[in-house]
Amino acid sequence: MVSLGIGRFSNSLDRIQIVTTGTIRDENGNPLKNVAISSNETGAREWTNKNGEYSIVTLDREQLTFQKENFIEHHIKLSNKSERQDIYLISETPVTTSVLGRIAVQQIEEKTEQVSFITKGVVSDDTALPLPGANVIIKGTSKGTQTDFDGNYSIETKPGDVLVFSYVGFETKEITVSNVSNNIDVSLEAGDFFLGEVVVGGISWESSEDYVSYKDPDWYEKAKQAYKNTVKFRKIKIAKKRALRKAKRNNK
Repeated sequence: MVSLGIGRFSNSLDRIQIVTTGTIRDENGNPLKNVAISSNETGAREWTNKNGEYSIVTLDREQLTFQKENFIEHHIKLSNKSERQDIYLISETPVTTSVLGRIAVQQIEEKTEQVSFITKGVVSDDTALPLPGANVIIKGTSKGTQTDFDGNYSIETKPGDVLVFSYVGFETKEITVSNVSNNIDVSLEAGDFFLGEVVVGGISWESSEDYVSYKDPDWYEKAKQAYKNTVKFRKIKIAKKRALRKAKRNNK
């Protein structure tokens, strides 16, 4: 892996340059033009075109901020690779002002109660294997659930809720719920510990042969093998379960 920085903003040798692309829409699914996308760390800044599309170059693991007048500001945390991030922005409640004599009175439009609905989907790893027991939590609340054996989940949400998906050994991902679709499938990326990459003293290695631990020279290989064993075990269990289901259907 080649380590890159972006001019004077880069203060770490183990960061890489990534490209994030996507489409930004309102809560009704309409594309939004002239949305400002900015990096909180490097200062990079771009805007969406008339189709709501954007592309921005930053360092990995930065935070992006999405801003547009009359819409609630939105933030996302980037991963360690280039990827697509489609965003839904929620509009703010409009405020009207009426004048009575010499006194200006602000009338705040009553918020219509948002209808909740069931959001569901599948949480899997980057090899499309389902992740049983993954946590799905509505950000800022204690409301959440866990995926079943096949990685399926369902949770009651409202438009604008942010779902946080997490699993031990994998990068956490946040997705904003819209009222366009109530089906959200999520693929989680394995964390640096499992990705075959170790960063020591600002230098990155792809291969574990270049890395020597001062405590246990074999710890990294053991960790990778443990992860491989876990994936293999899950594949076997899933195959057995599918075979049982098929046998039951054939016996009916």
